[in-house]
Amino acid sequence: MSRRGVKAVLWRRVLKATIDTLIGEAKTQYDIRLTADAQIAPFFDGVAQVAGGNGGYTIHAPIAAFDGPNPVPPTTLEVHYMGSQSARKDWNLPSQRPTTAYPLWRPGRAFPKGSPPSDGTDTIILIRDDQNQFHARWLAPAGIAALPDPIRTLVNKDQAGVWWNTGSNMPPNARALSVIQALKAHRSVLLYGPPGTGKTHLLREVQTLFEQGAVWVDTAEEAKPVQATPAAGARVEFVTFHQSFGYEDFVVGLRPDPDVKDKLLALEPTPGILLELTEHARKDGRRSLLLIDEINRGNASRIFGELITLLDSDKRLGDDGTPGPQTASIRLPYQRAGKPVRVPLDGGLVDLPMPFTMPQRVYILATMNSVDKSIAPLDAALRRRFHIERLGPEMGAICAELGIPLPVVPLTLPNPMTSAADVAALAVALLGTLNDGIAAFFGHEFQLGHWFLAPLIGKTDQAGAEAALVEVWQNRLLPQLEEYFQGRGEQLRAILRKPGTDAPVSWREPRAELEEAGGTPVLERRTVSHAAVVTFLRRVADVRAP
Repeated sequence: MSRRGVKAVLWRRVLKATIDTLIGEAKTQYDIRLTADAQIAPFFDGVAQVAGGNGGYTIHAPIAAFDGPNPVPPTTLEVHYMGSQSARKDWNLPSQRPTTAYPLWRPGRAFPKGSPPSDGTDTIILIRDDQNQFHARWLAPAGIAALPDPIRTLVNKDQAGVWWNTGSNMPPNARALSVIQALKAHRSVLLYGPPGTGKTHLLREVQTLFEQGAVWVDTAEEAKPVQATPAAGARVEFVTFHQSFGYEDFVVGLRPDPDVKDKLLALEPTPGILLELTEHARKDGRRSLLLIDEINRGNASRIFGELITLLDSDKRLGDDGTPGPQTASIRLPYQRAGKPVRVPLDGGLVDLPMPFTMPQRVYILATMNSVDKSIAPLDAALRRRFHIERLGPEMGAICAELGIPLPVVPLTLPNPMTSAADVAALAVALLGTLNDGIAAFFGHEFQLGHWFLAPLIGKTDQAGAEAALVEVWQNRLLPQLEEYFQGRGEQLRAILRKPGTDAPVSWREPRAELEEAGGTPVLERRTVSHAAVVTFLRRVADVRAP
């Protein structure tokens, strides 16, 4: 038996036309028709396409070996999309005749020869695992009943569809999946980037994936291949570092003991959030994830203390909970013989081991703002223990959220604009122009993230989209530019081009004697109409009329 994590499951109820095709009684249909569901395209994302007519294409999905009785070697399964310009716009599996169908779907394998299933009782499924290989199975009613929730619920509800292992029935965020893989490999991951790149949002997406119960496919099981492990073993905690946050809050500190009555003040060692997570993960089948927002806003080296050493995966216990040759152990403050430090767990108290060791299944995911000038860089000893994922502006991601293609530069738009899509394209072009200028003067780490444009998401009318763009400019983009370019008026003026007499900004020139002493132009805001702001933004982004 070999288990592989499941990323998604595609299903199709087996109707009479499919049964007739597989038993050789169909006269004209030689394929298995799936559905026109838009989720099928991302299910096969990354598989090479061979273009066809009507905007369609064919792919050959790699089907992994079946390892059970009467094994089936690896093969490929042809999948055809009829195209956006076709009449049906659906997907199908060509050439699925009794001798050419995928072996596990043929008579004598999927169902006894001479005893085909009734219309709509069985289901064909394709499984995409976390290694991006595919598995094909045929499920009889007993196999459908054995599916984990919510897959079983969806299969019983709809004839066809795709279930994604994200908790939202939508394709997983590729970046969130990569962070999950990095956590598995490195245990500690740092999301590093400028504001607006979605660091905190990504924390929450990773949390959702981490808390999902493990759904896996058994490559040696034919009838009931998809199984699940409950998610009860996952615990996630969220903290934000700040100047007042310390070792006593994070690891262990002395706190007044309210149960002591015969003393004016009694102090008791009290574990912090990190020790609670370590003891949760020390139990079999459990894992812990600590989310740290703004890790460099606190004194991170002081907060972690000696536990910095235990962040390295080779300094921890092995996967089986036993020490390895490199496992490090430490004595925590207030630990002494006969006086254990106790941690709340499962409604009771457990003693911290002495000396203390770190379990493998404790994961840390932190964020760090790369451009915050009010705080010091992260301590080097701590930083090198994190796998760093750099986040920058992702124009493709925001375009997908806005429902538009990536704008072509130089951009041409009607003047005045006639749709929300036009305004969205202007917003993306504007952000790209600003970032080009910022990168030229400060470097890529200071660029503005794509989530600055989030208020435009969901705007379907042109007027509403323009109002959102004006708000983004006045309250998000311009304040950030003013902060970046303090004392650099000439540079900011170069980015914003010549503003014009009706623009929302103007420049106050320094007197001659101030200019000789190094004075630069100062940006001043002006109150103008929304239409004038939009005209100004078109000029900044170099958007042209047809």
